[in-house]
Amino acid sequence: MNLSGLIPLIRTLPTYRETLALISGHDSDEGHVTALALPRSARPAVLAAMIEDLKRPHLVLTAHIDRARVLQQETLAWNPECQLKLFAEPNVFHYHRAPRGLRPICQRLETLAMFSRRNVGAGSGAVSSARALMMPTLPQPEFHAHSQSLRTGERVRLQKLVSDCTYTGYALRTMVSAPGECSRRGGIVDIWPPTDKLPTRIELFGDEIESMRRFDPSTQRSCEEVEAVHLPPAREVLPGAGPDAAHALAQGWPESDPEDALAEHRADFERLASGVIFPELEYYLPWLHPEGGTLLDYLPKRCLIIIENWQTFVSEVHEFEQRGLQLRDEQVGAHTLPADAPAASTSWSELQDQLSTRPLLLLAGADHEPDCDLGADFAPSRRHGGQIKSLLDYLEKLVLREKNTVVVSRQAVRIAELWNAHTYASSDVVTESTVKTDDVSTIFSAGSTPVFVQGALAE
Repeated sequence: MNLSGLIPLIRTLPTYRETLALISGHDSDEGHVTALALPRSARPAVLAAMIEDLKRPHLVLTAHIDRARVLQQETLAWNPECQLKLFAEPNVFHYHRAPRGLRPICQRLETLAMFSRRNVGAGSGAVSSARALMMPTLPQPEFHAHSQSLRTGERVRLQKLVSDCTYTGYALRTMVSAPGECSRRGGIVDIWPPTDKLPTRIELFGDEIESMRRFDPSTQRSCEEVEAVHLPPAREVLPGAGPDAAHALAQGWPESDPEDALAEHRADFERLASGVIFPELEYYLPWLHPEGGTLLDYLPKRCLIIIENWQTFVSEVHEFEQRGLQLRDEQVGAHTLPADAPAASTSWSELQDQLSTRPLLLLAGADHEPDCDLGADFAPSRRHGGQIKSLLDYLEKLVLREKNTVVVSRQAVRIAELWNAHTYASSDVVTESTVKTDDVSTIFSAGSTPVFVQGALAE
């Protein structure tokens, strides 16, 4: 579904232009807050327009990850050209020894790598949730220090390249088949950065990189040639940092931990001491990287932080923090966690300190009156409760008033047929796969019939 042709209509609103002026006038002011009161259903459309018009890096924060995914999908429906990555929640939370999951780790690392670039694209952005933001990640200085770029013609030491990769979390395999893996065969190194869709085959002639090509991991056949490849860390914890922390962890871990769990932890301590990779590695992030890190540490100076609903976001942060403290006390009391165990998530006070130095845009839920009445231009129409006759009558009234109307529905074709029978007029049906609504003027004219778009939007 592509609704990008409707964005010019949003730009015609005086309140929208006023909002842009408010944000642009304070684009580098630390702690400046612009508050709106947008209806929930209007937020993806306004967000898509702003991303295109403001031309600056941005981070969109929601209370829950499900809403973050919906906001990402619908914003891309309104503006398919925008870059909006998902900074995902790990599969596990507070003091739960289990893998974070390959896909969430890759999504998180991809976002960190995007914001770590020297020249972050003007439209580069991400969407995330309160919990995803609070779960610690690799500190930004460590991420930067252990990222590298390789270029054709560059001279490298093969053994050091492989050693650096394993230090930063790449699993050494005989054959690369998943992100975060690398392999070596003679003068050929295959590596799959977690930020790339395909792995890269690096061929060396002596110490010089002769060529680099993407390849299909299922067939191992090379495809497009590339001039450069960026290698960020492959995990949110550096396995190379394990040996320095393993001894203290082994000495301080409670001996009264249940026998099976204690055996698992002891095996982990041995892996950490060896600097090797294992699925539960991120569980030990607070111990291996006690200085901690959040996504906010990675944002460029001019990055605009957009919070969908301030009140629900803050409420979720408080709830998640309290739950973490409660679980910590329970596990320390049960002697299944060291008494000096660090916090498993970033606190609200720490987030507040970081947010106070950033320009903020609150789409809804502010503690004070909105700075602009943009929300009033997006008042919802009356509901029809599945009554087709009521919908058709309402559309007819809009046509008689010469109102531009777009109907988005999974039943667009059927409703268009009923509309034709209802009014004896032809209707434009825009299907998701064949027509792109680039030019509003080619669809809308005074008194034109409604445009029916095959698709769905969340309320």
